[in-house]
Amino acid sequence: MIRKYSVVFQKGGVGKSTLVKNLSILAKKSVVADLDPQASVAYWIEAREKRDLNNPAAAICAADDLPRLIDQADKKGYENVFIDTAPDHDNEVSLRRAVSLSDAVIIPTGMGAEDMRVLPKTIEIVNSLKKPWIIVLNKAVHCKILEDTKEKLALLAKVKKGH
Repeated sequence: MIRKYSVVFQKGGVGKSTLVKNLSILAKKSVVADLDPQASVAYWIEAREKRDLNNPAAAICAADDLPRLIDQADKKGYENVFIDTAPDHDNEVSLRRAVSLSDAVIIPTGMGAEDMRVLPKTIEIVNSLKKPWIIVLNKAVHCKILEDTKEKLALLAKVKKGH
């Protein structure tokens, strides 16, 4: 059975695509579904293919195409699907679709005030769809701000209770 992971956050610049790239290389037999209109993960895989490097398979797709892509990947023997999502503040349709089809959700965030402002809303969406989640703190440097951020995240996790 194929495992499906969405990498989501409603803000850009937190490392969603970078995290998907790294996870897809580490996890063997992976497919990446690139829902971000920037398609940076799909372009990255294409560049790697030209250099004949070991790659995950890639597909640029719309959220509505995810079930078909996941089914095809499963039939071809892939073990993991990593879904790279775009920042989505407005209708949240593609974010919700990706999360609803996932077994687990990875929420990368930075340490900034704007990241901390947006994070609870993203967690609420994931919780409303009853999916387990984990926070990945990116771009962290050891300093007082990091300690404050860790405390805020611990408190947020207790309040929001990931499944």
